[in-house]
Amino acid sequence: MDTVTTDIAADSLGLKKAAGAMVDEPGGTAAIDAKRRRSFGEQWMQFAAVTSNVPFAAIVAGKNRLGPAVVEIGVWRPLVAIVVYAVAFYLHGRVGLLLT
Repeated sequence: MDTVTTDIAADSLGLKKAAGAMVDEPGGTAAIDAKRRRSFGEQWMQFAAVTSNVPFAAIVAGKNRLGPAVVEIGVWRPLVAIVVYAVAFYLHGRVGLLLT
């Protein structure tokens, strides 16, 4: 196969995988929610009432507030994530030279 045909086949496969994920994902979270509802009953219902499967949707809808979540996460976790990312970014491409 030539390069153009290979690229089209790869793009087609990627599109099929993405479409499949978009169909499966909402069903997957609904199944997990149903399982948790059966397992935890009223506790789960209280939790589900103030959360959402869509990031920040519960905050926008007024079901929850951002302030307590920020306090719970703290300052050090995002700082550690930024440092780890910066180190990985810096070492990317450099470490491979040491390993060969």
